[in-house]
Amino acid sequence: MEVTYDPDTGHFYRNGKRADREGPKGYRRVYAFGGSHPAHILAVFMMTGEWPTTMVDHKDGDPGNNAWSNLRPATNSQNQHYRHALRGTRNVHLVRNRWRARIWLGGVRHERTFATEDEALEYVRVARNKYLEELARPTYFLLES
Repeated sequence: MEVTYDPDTGHFYRNGKRADREGPKGYRRVYAFGGSHPAHILAVFMMTGEWPTTMVDHKDGDPGNNAWSNLRPATNSQNQHYRHALRGTRNVHLVRNRWRARIWLGGVRHERTFATEDEALEYVRVARNKYLEELARPTYFLLES
């Protein structure tokens, strides 16, 4: 029984019925090719013909959204930064009546203190977005033409 993938919806089908099932933490799984696979990994395989050699990130942070336009390659470090960028930041702490912003980007620590929490949060947001923007090109898997 052949499994098909709809890149617009991110759903998998077998004999006209949905073949992907919800797994742990909202990630979808598909039984195909003799085993159970994470749907986002299988989507890359089905679109490119090769198993991904990097992590596969969900741009919108929803592990159940496996639409092709929502998937992108990422290193573990990038994937963690994307996760925190979507959920807010955890890199700001109150230290001796000042707000410390500390973030590691590409193995380099960036740290400053600010009078307000909002300033510290903005510093981390800008630094993270600049770093991710540089790393996120291309933001999709390239298909052979």
